[in-house]
Amino acid sequence: MTTLIVNIKDSADANKIAEAMRLIKGVVKVENKKQTFEEAATNCNAVSLDTFNQMFTDEIRKAYSI
Repeated sequence: MTTLIVNIKDSADANKIAEAMRLIKGVVKVENKKQTFEEAATNCNAVSLDTFNQMFTDEIRKAYSI
């Protein structure tokens, strides 16, 4: 399972995006107002997008011997 943490500020556009995401099969919304975004990210071992992209690229290269 992939975990995506999105820090959505309260605005009309942000709420539209959040509603659209909830329509995707398998998406589970979890609100934890007791944690900051940084705390939530740390608790689920989140990585930056740059780090994720590098890990993803490395896995593809390893799988296909590129």
